[in-house]
Amino acid sequence: MRFRSIFEQALIHENGIQWLHEQLIKLRSEGVARETLLSELWEFHNQLENETDQDFIKDILDIFYGWCSPHWCID
Repeated sequence: MRFRSIFEQALIHENGIQWLHEQLIKLRSEGVARETLLSELWEFHNQLENETDQDFIKDILDIFYGWCSPHWCID
């Protein structure tokens, strides 16, 4: 699915966290379910072998779960 491609792009993007945050907000506004995105993020995370990349995805998951500043929350 297109999610993996987006996640992979975020790993190499100069401002990866911010860029992926914007992409996830866009996907939510297009009607993609929160649970779908969380599931896809966890699946992608579990396939990663690099700890730095895993930590990057965990940072995004923290934002999704609301463990961030209110302006970063993704509903």
